[in-house]
Amino acid sequence: MREFHRLALGKGVHFTSCIRPKYKINRMSIYFVLPLRKNEASANAVLSCLFTKSCRKFPTITAFSDEMGRLYGADLYGNVHKIEGNQVLSFTVEVIDDSYALTPEDLTRQAAELLCDAVLDPLLDETGNFPEESFRLEQQMLLDTVLSEQNNKRSYALAQFRRVMFAGEDGSLSKLGEAEDIRNLTVKDAKEAWLRMLSSAKIEITFTGSGHEEEAKAVFARRFGELSRDKIYRLRRSGHKMPVEVKRVTEQMPVKQAKLVVGYALGPAREQRVALKVLSCILGSSPSSRFFVNIREKESLCYYCAARSSAYQGVMIADCGVEKENVTRAENAIQREIDSIAADGCSKEELEIALRYLATAYRSASDSVSTMDWWNFTRILQGGGTLAHEFSLLQQVDPEEIRQLAGKLKKDTVYLLCMEGGEEQVEDDQA
Repeated sequence: MREFHRLALGKGVHFTSCIRPKYKINRMSIYFVLPLRKNEASANAVLSCLFTKSCRKFPTITAFSDEMGRLYGADLYGNVHKIEGNQVLSFTVEVIDDSYALTPEDLTRQAAELLCDAVLDPLLDETGNFPEESFRLEQQMLLDTVLSEQNNKRSYALAQFRRVMFAGEDGSLSKLGEAEDIRNLTVKDAKEAWLRMLSSAKIEITFTGSGHEEEAKAVFARRFGELSRDKIYRLRRSGHKMPVEVKRVTEQMPVKQAKLVVGYALGPAREQRVALKVLSCILGSSPSSRFFVNIREKESLCYYCAARSSAYQGVMIADCGVEKENVTRAENAIQREIDSIAADGCSKEELEIALRYLATAYRSASDSVSTMDWWNFTRILQGGGTLAHEFSLLQQVDPEEIRQLAGKLKKDTVYLLCMEGGEEQVEDDQA
């Protein structure tokens, strides 16, 4: 078993393997890490759709699907992620390990070739651009995805909140781009985004499975070694600035249940990333958290109340679904729980429950190739160690560290999505 082995394949191209005999499939992912920029985000995002249904070698959806079927039902798909101020395009293929084929067959190598064909040798028309019809279809699907975000009011509220809290920072931008930018996309924009991605993105290729990674590595080394690359993108690692004032934004929309999101700034917290996870868990990331037990159950102030954090941005976010008349009480209750930990710390029982909850999550991370793949990729981008190392750090967190972290939280932004007509209201008050 080898959990993490990383080596360079070329300029700005690295290959990382994670081998565990218990896995029955091999998962190979290509991550292109790019700057998240408003004028490029939507053009980059549409690529995640364009490369998963055809390529020059298999130019139709039927031919492409038949090839995946021939590889024992292999699956190939794309995705878009946002990590701090970075936009990440990922392309993944999953295939059963060679040892499970009915007859001797190099399935891993063939799947790696297909993934490279999809990304490096896509279907282009006689003008050298992506076919107009397929481009317009994927453009519309991307636009529909962005517009449909309003249907999930919780996700919409969190997205709007981030636009407010991180205004002027990379964290305010959508990973898919804005609707108007998507509408204005052209095949030329997509072609330029593809060429820019190949020439300058930071490229991380991961292999997670039971074996045959050498065959895959050889394919990726050869195919990516043929690229001409220059001015390789360097990761953005900007944290959120501490607030001078508390920003308050209220947005009206026909909603049955108001959505309240409260953001807290912490300052640099990369070295305390594990402790911040524990604090977030104690406050609102588990069924035994203070937000759930006290605010939802005992006080019946909201339908849900959760907490999430990012040590790399130095923030913690609490969000809840609440009746409009209970908004102020819910905000005060969230603050009260934070102040309580800052003043008196957490109980030994609370800490033990949070540690067990997170330890279980750490242990289960290796259960699937997808979770393990993502763990290793984020480890490369955001730091951190092996699962065993992170587990050891978890056991070192003590109540005093939790108390001090809670004391550093400073209210930054309060966003409310609620019923009532009228224009969006914006006001500031002193922190």
